[in-house]
Amino acid sequence: MEQLQFIPGFAIILGLFRAISGNVWTSIGFHVAIMTATQILGPIQGHFDVSGTFTLRFFAFILLPSVVGSTVLSFIYSNHNWSKKEPLN
Repeated sequence: MEQLQFIPGFAIILGLFRAISGNVWTSIGFHVAIMTATQILGPIQGHFDVSGTFTLRFFAFILLPSVVGSTVLSFIYSNHNWSKKEPLN
């Protein structure tokens, strides 16, 4: 059930990064970074013992990186026009 909530939201975030940057590699790089951090720091590895891990994982691995990434991309690509239509590369 947790994955059913995560996957569509993460797809929207990756699509947003692709739209802002105009390059699919931005989304691929973000996906690799998030999944690597999740695998290394996740509860399966046993590095940390935290209760309520769903909320912590949501904020630490999804919400915070997505907000920071969107903000950084918005500054880097400040001339992005949402109404302009571009073909997929």
